[in-house]
Amino acid sequence: HVRWARRGYIDAFHAGFPCGTFSKLRFRKEEGLPGPVRTKSEPYGRYTNSEAAQAECDRGTIMAVRAIDMACAVGGASRISSVKPIATLENPPPSNTPEHLAAWELPEMDRFRRLRPSQSVIFNTCRYEEDLELGRRHYKPQQFEGTLRGMQTLSLECTCGSPANHEAIIGPKKSKASVTYPRALCEAYAKLAIEHLKLMGKEEFLRSRMTSLQKTIDVRSEERRVGKECRS
Repeated sequence: HVRWARRGYIDAFHAGFPCGTFSKLRFRKEEGLPGPVRTKSEPYGRYTNSEAAQAECDRGTIMAVRAIDMACAVGGASRISSVKPIATLENPPPSNTPEHLAAWELPEMDRFRRLRPSQSVIFNTCRYEEDLELGRRHYKPQQFEGTLRGMQTLSLECTCGSPANHEAIIGPKKSKASVTYPRALCEAYAKLAIEHLKLMGKEEFLRSRMTSLQKTIDVRSEERRVGKECRS
């Protein structure tokens, strides 16, 4: 989780909560990963789960819902600015794999999507790994969603050519390594966040200034009124 806060308010929140129990790779048993612990028809745990598998599924659900709750609290908070705080979440997008349930398909996500303005963007990780040679980049699609202004500019599709130009995500170690945000992605997100926060701060300052000026005008008007009454 990443948060920016000031004066008791949280101006920005981002969470890339663990996607392990929502990963479509779990449906590829030949790759050495454990099988799925949840499906579209059983989103909170398969009936056949072992005790350990269900505990893992529960932890994944709790972390996802906790991130959703915090994002909703930040993004839905009442503020004097019409520019809403930043509230974004990240996880791999839904897939065409039968019965695969992405985190975005949890019922709890409906509350998060009611935040306004809400945007969704999907990109390939490899577009932010151009500092790596072909063969070491990750094709892995990622999805960001939330209230960050200009987020659509993050939507970049793979231009690496052949699938062989990416590192195959096979096995738990490579799967874990592929979740790290590339530096270029962090910088692109940070630039958008800075512009968003600057706009929020500017509007809050102007609104505060207008309120202060109005109070001064009201005081001066009252002083003039009392002065006229005294002279008369």
